Amino acid sequence: KFIDIPDNKYAYNASIASASNGDYLLAFRVDGLRKIRTGKIKVYESNLKTIRVNSSFEPIPSTLKNIQTGNTFSEDPRIIQLKDQYYVFYNENTNAKNEYRNMATSILSENGKQSNKITFGNISNTIEKNWTPFFTENNDLYFIYKFDPFTVHTYNSTPYPPLFNRFVVNNQHFDEWSVKWGDPRGGTPALKFKNNEYITFFHSSKIYGKIRWFFMGVATFTPPPFMEVKRVSRFPIFSTRLYSSIIGPSAPRDKRVCYPAGLVLHKNKAIISLGINDAKIALLTLDLDKLLTNTFTYDSI
Repeated sequence: KFIDIPDNKYAYNASIASASNGDYLLAFRVDGLRKIRTGKIKVYESNLKTIRVNSSFEPIPSTLKNIQTGNTFSEDPRIIQLKDQYYVFYNENTNAKNEYRNMATSILSENGKQSNKITFGNISNTIEKNWTPFFTENNDLYFIYKFDPFTVHTYNSTPYPPLFNRFVVNNQHFDEWSVKWGDPRGGTPALKFKNNEYITFFHSSKIYGKIRWFFMGVATFTPPPFMEVKRVSRFPIFSTRLYSSIIGPSAPRDKRVCYPAGLVLHKNKAIISLGINDAKIALLTLDLDKLLTNTFTYDSI
């Protein structure tokens, strides 16, 4: 299902979380033309917003709100719920040349009221993006920093600046995917589901002909402290209808993008929110049992 946000024609890369009364909360990105430089090079700024959608995934216009990040180049939100708060993770530039990007999170209530912002800094001293957040049952915050090798960081807010503990769990489970479909990178937040595992949908990209195609896959892993990868997609989760969408004005013409950014689990279904071609928001509902039969399964090491 494609979702059109009122007065935000090219909204994309939406992330989804459950809300009250059977509704859902979307956090999404929308780009706007900031200026045209010499040589007619267009510069777009990127802002983040939230809106509620009902149980039929129809937007509720009165709930549309801006996320006040304090930065006009905030990109690619991932929303995840912890108790009665919503954490929206995103990346933002740190200088005018866009050479460096940090990860940050804004903490919201269900009605979109913002209470706090946390900036995580820069681990690699370059561009930080596509971290996959997840909370443990003890409400500890972790990030999948890389998928190949599977690398996880824990976050500790005290003392300041925040500390990150790094774990490299394994080096081989994504090798076959990487060769065929490109290196896997972060997608949806990871959520706890059955068999005491977490599930997340990642993305990758590879050039075929003159077009860079983006692909989506699924992976599961065990909770901390071991965090062993248990399942990885054999093939991309693919729909030609998604790729045939219009391409947004700020997007390169040589890319076809399917970008998983949000996840809700309901009974035996996964509801995945997607960004399509930097122009559209789509929701995809999948049967988990059928989906996970099409994965490579790994025993404990």
